[in-house]
Amino acid sequence: MTHISSSLDHLTAMARAAGLDARPHPAAGHHQHSRISIATAVTIGTGTTAGQSAAEAAFLAFLRECVSHQVSVDWSCPHPAELAGPALHHLPPPAAPHHAQAPDPHDTWRRRHRYGLCYFRRGPGFVSIKDSRAPDATAHFTLDDPDLHTVFLHALTPQPAHHLTPRQRKAAQLLLRENLLWQSPGGHLVTLPTKMLRWPIPATAV
Repeated sequence: MTHISSSLDHLTAMARAAGLDARPHPAAGHHQHSRISIATAVTIGTGTTAGQSAAEAAFLAFLRECVSHQVSVDWSCPHPAELAGPALHHLPPPAAPHHAQAPDPHDTWRRRHRYGLCYFRRGPGFVSIKDSRAPDATAHFTLDDPDLHTVFLHALTPQPAHHLTPRQRKAAQLLLRENLLWQSPGGHLVTLPTKMLRWPIPATAV
């Protein structure tokens, strides 16, 4: 219980550091997950200023870490996110709108989302990634090139792209092309795959 409480406190602090009104709800029973409610409406893919850009990347990092710790997130997105394909479908989707919209821009995200859609594991000098976000294909990546490996791990903590070296920027472009990184309009990078901390039963489910 102490470990779960510590994780919930850490995740809540991450959300609040991103400027969000985060309210933790510890699990009430053995078969329930802890969850965090975000009272602040969140937009994704629109932040062009340095502050907005950093906040968007920090929010995606928060969602990613919630998946790793199996903490549910209640949040809302008032405007359609400007996203390409299933890049974020492995992360907790926003709540359905209270009033019907035609079409609902996040309906596919909610239908496709499940645990373990896109995750990574670390080895000595490499990162292994399994990506099942595309509905008709599964991809496997092994990042053993030093620049790819470094950029992927450094961007677990969101950072501006201009902080990278020229070689690392080329590596970042390769990772962005495969939707393994996300870049806000303002230029902040964040790693998208989650770290598998708790395997489902059976483990072959992912």
